[in-house]
Amino acid sequence: SSPRDHGVRVNCICPAGVYTDMVSSFLNSTWEGRYKPPQELVDHMPKTDEAARKKYLKPSDVGNEVMKLINDESKNGQVLLITKDPEGPTQVKVENIELK
Repeated sequence: SSPRDHGVRVNCICPAGVYTDMVSSFLNSTWEGRYKPPQELVDHMPKTDEAARKKYLKPSDVGNEVMKLINDESKNGQVLLITKDPEGPTQVKVENIELK
C-alpha cells in the first residue's frame, strides 16, 4: 500500500532565498567589511537592505504557500519551487518542478 492509501501526502517545498535575521546579519557584516565572502558570491549579493528585501522572500511568503499546500489535497508527490516574482500580484511565484 502507498502512503496516500492512509491519507498521507508527501510534497517537497524548495524556497529560494528567504530574508531572515541570519541573512540580514550576513549581509550587514559584509557591507560593513567585517566579513569578506568570495568575490563570486559578492557579485550576486544585493548592495543595500532595500535591495535585499526586494530580492528575497519573506518567511511569511513561504508560510502562506505551505498553508495553501496543506489545504490543496490534490497535491501529492510534488516538488514546489517558491521564488520572488516582482511582476506578479502576490510577488511570489510557485512552480511545480518535474523530476526526471
